[in-house]
Amino acid sequence: LKQIVVNFNDITQQKEAELRWQFALDGAGDGVWDIDLVNGKGNFSQRYLEMLGYPTGTFSEDYRELLNLIHPEDKSLLLNEMQKHLSHQSGQFSAEYRMRCSDGSYKWIYGRGMVVSTDEFGKSLRMVGTHTDISAMKNAEEKIWIEANYDALTKLPNRRLFYDRIEENMKKAKRGKESIALLFIDLDRFKEVNDTLGHD
Repeated sequence: LKQIVVNFNDITQQKEAELRWQFALDGAGDGVWDIDLVNGKGNFSQRYLEMLGYPTGTFSEDYRELLNLIHPEDKSLLLNEMQKHLSHQSGQFSAEYRMRCSDGSYKWIYGRGMVVSTDEFGKSLRMVGTHTDISAMKNAEEKIWIEANYDALTKLPNRRLFYDRIEENMKKAKRGKESIALLFIDLDRFKEVNDTLGHD
């Protein structure tokens, strides 16, 4: 008869802490993600998927499947920021990026997280974090920027944006030792045209 040794550990407090953490995050409206970096498996909360309009069970456990939802223009930034954290160049991972929703539209997301487990050589094994919908904030920022830089009537760039672009191009030309040209077109009796023919 061989001897069998069984070791029990009470993880009640750990599980209770995880539940409290999950409850707090769900209450804040954030989605939660937990990624096993060794086998590529990810666990994503119901709120995470709801935010994008996907029902639970839409995706497999492979977290890389969700990376396909990242907007092509934002993917390299996200992966670079994540790699910085995984290689211990930053204390935590954070990035703003767009994700494709179930209806084909995109939502702005603020993702943040950190490595919670490493091996004896310092290699990252597990990462957890949150996922926040910041679309409303981004839309408000865009609206303010448009109002500050475009004419309300004509929807054309205003003087402020014009000077900004001129300055930017002059700096670029100076660095590249190139020349730039400015074309000026004067429209006579512009007000009269507007008043008699309409703004359109």
